[in-house]
Amino acid sequence: MVKGLHLPLRHRKEIVALLNKYLPGVEVWVYGSRVNGRSHDGSDLDLVLRGPKLAEIDTSRIADFIEALQDSTIPFLVEARDWARLPESFHHEVEREHVALVGEGESGTASGRRYIPASEFCASVRDGTHDSPKPVERGRKLVTSRHLTTGQLDLSDAYLISEEDFEYINKRSKVDKWDVLISMIGTVGEPCLIKEEPDFAIKNIGLFKTRSEADGKWLYYYFRSKAAQKSIKEQSRGTTQQYIPLGALRDFPILITDDLEEQKTVVHILGTLDDKIELNRRMNETLEAVARALFKSWFVDFDPVRAKMEGRDTGLPKHLADLFPDRFEESELGKIPEGWEVKTLGDLCHKPQYGYTASARDRPIGPKFLRIMDINKRSWIDWVSVPYCEITVDKPDKYRIYKSDILIARMADPGHGIMVEEDQDAVFASYLIRFRPIDKRHARILQYWIRSDGYWDLVRGRSAGTTRVSLNAKDLSGFPLVVPSESLTSKFSKHVSRIRASVVANAAEMQTLTSLRDTLLPKLIAGELRVEGVNGHC
Repeated sequence: MVKGLHLPLRHRKEIVALLNKYLPGVEVWVYGSRVNGRSHDGSDLDLVLRGPKLAEIDTSRIADFIEALQDSTIPFLVEARDWARLPESFHHEVEREHVALVGEGESGTASGRRYIPASEFCASVRDGTHDSPKPVERGRKLVTSRHLTTGQLDLSDAYLISEEDFEYINKRSKVDKWDVLISMIGTVGEPCLIKEEPDFAIKNIGLFKTRSEADGKWLYYYFRSKAAQKSIKEQSRGTTQQYIPLGALRDFPILITDDLEEQKTVVHILGTLDDKIELNRRMNETLEAVARALFKSWFVDFDPVRAKMEGRDTGLPKHLADLFPDRFEESELGKIPEGWEVKTLGDLCHKPQYGYTASARDRPIGPKFLRIMDINKRSWIDWVSVPYCEITVDKPDKYRIYKSDILIARMADPGHGIMVEEDQDAVFASYLIRFRPIDKRHARILQYWIRSDGYWDLVRGRSAGTTRVSLNAKDLSGFPLVVPSESLTSKFSKHVSRIRASVVANAAEMQTLTSLRDTLLPKLIAGELRVEGVNGHC
């Protein structure tokens, strides 16, 4: 027995069109046998109509809709009930098990829009191999559903398969530029638009082979809409692991416009926003690489010190070069620049603090709630995606985070850390440990030390041989590092702070652009926001 909406696409389109005509602005839920998996081809379709603000709907409008259904080609009985006129007990029954046919404030098919199956919109709809080719040391990459995330294709840990297996898979499932991929197993429904000529094979991934760049972009953005994601979830199957079958992907209803110029304009607008977001992301990666390289050169490889010892030019302005000594001295960590010290993380910070135990909430019912997953994706915090939490009045000061705080994961992803660079009304979760520098000038040193190979050697050494990898405040507090002179610490902090200011500004702009794109996307795709042609679009 498979739960979800059991309604053929042709009937769904016809019913939604009638709902649009006779009951615009009404949210429509399906309940009963066509949702709970007990239906057959002739089963009744049970609808509940939820008017604006859940007010009663004019009975004449409902009667007109029912009459139109009777004159339609729908071969089964459709029952439509007004939510506002149903008893409370029935509300609870429907809320437990229903599927939205038309969401709140949605239009099923806006002006100039219609649904067609994906198999009709695309040149073909296929999927990757279901076999498990053996990994090899040298070969071609194999991409699976887990490599699709947030619209991106992450090939960093894709394993290699033989040339023979690669060619065999691509006979049936070759991916080309402007095709759209979608995850079919696990986290179902993650789409990805292929913008460059690919050099990989696919496994357990849906492949939508499009006819043009504009079609590929339209399909990609449609799959990213809430309406499409909701429909994907409704059609997903499985209990222990979710999946969506190839047949469902081929029949999947795609909302299209018959105005090809409007289609190109819509994808041009959304694509321009995505291009700017991607540009900012790459700029931040470059800036982060510069800062890390500077830290490594000065405080790991000691390049300026070695240059001065050998009589070479340091490559630095004189006022900076003068801050580096010209010899080494012995220390517990080996040879370090003369006059520098070996300190521990605990020496440089106030007493560490474990985070707060709470449940994350989407609603702003309290401060932002920073979790492990919010700090290990990139070198900055995407505050827009950080949820909220409820916290008692006597707790916030203890768990509040401020600029220059260092947060390190103790479990789940132990060792990963980040420095807070913006003032936020925020607290941190229990799997994080906060280290607050005594001297804020050390914050930038610590920010890049926790990204260094030496730090990660300490993390791996602490967790080696354990069944459940974890860190605690005592362990972390004892981690040693080399600390330069105060004057050089200040110079590094000022220099890196300028770089990081650009990173934070770029990240803030990305958040703004992402919010704008996500606001425009459903309106543009659905035709609720109409646009004129834009020169230069695809």
